[in-house]
Amino acid sequence: MAYDISRDQTVKEMSLGVGQNSTIRVGLYKYGDGETKVGMNRVGLRRDGTPSYGAIGRMTLVELRIVVPALIEMGKELKNLPVQNVAAPKPAAEPAVEDVGF
Repeated sequence: MAYDISRDQTVKEMSLGVGQNSTIRVGLYKYGDGETKVGMNRVGLRRDGTPSYGAIGRMTLVELRIVVPALIEMGKELKNLPVQNVAAPKPAAEPAVEDVGF
């Protein structure tokens, strides 16, 4: 079956400013009836002002400190969504933001 953009769903999304012309998008995304998943990407601005999208790759400590709380929030949101057609693994203990250690 070919990819169908109309089946893409954004459940929740946050844009986090991490630089003058750079943001990191963190969100919950779903395709059709599939499982909801956490996704991240980097969004920058080209010289002509159009957005440029890329994989996260490496992050600075400043970026990490901005992204981790958003990921924890998305994880809590994901935990509260109904699970469909997936064998749920035994949940691990949730670290508090302070427990992350940086």
